[in-house]
Amino acid sequence: MAKDIKFSADARASMMRG
Repeated sequence: MAKDIKFSADARASMMRG
């Protein structure tokens, strides 16, 4: 579960950074 949350946050940050 923690991995999923970290992945989601990482993906979202990457998208936001664009």
